[in-house]
Amino acid sequence: MSDCIPLFKRVDLMIAYYILKVKKEGAQMTEQDTYILTYELEDGRQVAARFLDINDRDGCDISLGMYRMNLGPITEEVWIRIVHKFNGELL
Repeated sequence: MSDCIPLFKRVDLMIAYYILKVKKEGAQMTEQDTYILTYELEDGRQVAARFLDINDRDGCDISLGMYRMNLGPITEEVWIRIVHKFNGELL
């Protein structure tokens, strides 16, 4: 159970997801109409990524959780690879 995200962190993630939605302008990602995913890497650093589609953001979050449970800790390299797989922009 040590791999579970505490409730207060999950709530913080959910708040970040919905507060930071705004409209996009053209093909350029902006803070408008985007969805933010924040994550804590194995070394304790907080990282974030922006997605144009809520399904990409959710898919990235689910993939990170499955990776951590099945393959090991989320390093910066793993974070970057999975974010890009879901068309995210690193912040």
